[in-house]
Amino acid sequence: MNIALFGRHPSPAEHIVFPEGIPDDKMDDYAFMLKACSSWLRHYPQGRWNPPKEYHLYVEGFTPALIAFLKAWGIHALGIPLYLMHYQPDGAYHPQVWTP
Repeated sequence: MNIALFGRHPSPAEHIVFPEGIPDDKMDDYAFMLKACSSWLRHYPQGRWNPPKEYHLYVEGFTPALIAFLKAWGIHALGIPLYLMHYQPDGAYHPQVWTP
């Protein structure tokens, strides 16, 4: 499954955790971001009922949201591999295995 936090950059992500972005008044509300990421992971039907064999998270550069997702992943992932996909200057993405 291909995921992006915001979908701001071209990627093969089919699922967006924050499709409306993060409200201006929540940009430093780390508990809000963790709750939103946890909710997304708990309630996403395919992730809950028919888990894929691996997830790819396309890193888009907003570190607080990335950390919130990784914390939520540690709580809800159920042992499914997560690959952080980092954009490279040549336009490709290179994976980094995340192990909480």
